[in-house]
Amino acid sequence: MWGINTADIVHPGWHIQEHYAHFLWFQYLRFSPSYALAKKSRAHGLSAQEKKFIPADFARVLATYDLLGDVHNTVFRYWWQRNGYVVFGVPYEAPTVQALALIDGSNKPQKKR
Repeated sequence: MWGINTADIVHPGWHIQEHYAHFLWFQYLRFSPSYALAKKSRAHGLSAQEKKFIPADFARVLATYDLLGDVHNTVFRYWWQRNGYVVFGVPYEAPTVQALALIDGSNKPQKKR
């Protein structure tokens, strides 16, 4: 569908189900003017003119940028490997095997009639 398969980029301890919404989220961030301002703010700082246009919740936009990173100078697949898997994934611990009982192989079970 979008050229990425979760089997291609398995991160030990993380699970995620492939969904088109992740790609749409990536594209939305690319078109977002406030996200572009956040990128510029983190890279070079904003001019006095640009500071006039920052949204009221710009601190949240900056926090989102800090979490998801640059989406403008990369392709989805690389961004997903760096940021998406951990942000949208679910951590888990692989199940372990535990002994419940020890069966002695020399004793044959009795058949009941």
